[in-house]
Amino acid sequence: MMQIIGMKISQIKLLDIFGSASEIVEFFGGKTRCLQALSEFEYEICRSVV
Repeated sequence: MMQIIGMKISQIKLLDIFGSASEIVEFFGGKTRCLQALSEFEYEICRSVV
């Protein structure tokens, strides 16, 4: 699971400044919350483009 989260995070280059994938996951309070935040972020980006 961490590998999948790491792949998603690594696709967003701006997140590199916040640390490694595991550090970012910890910041969000775990993998479930991190994936939820990434989904919301992706949704907002797509919504603003359309």
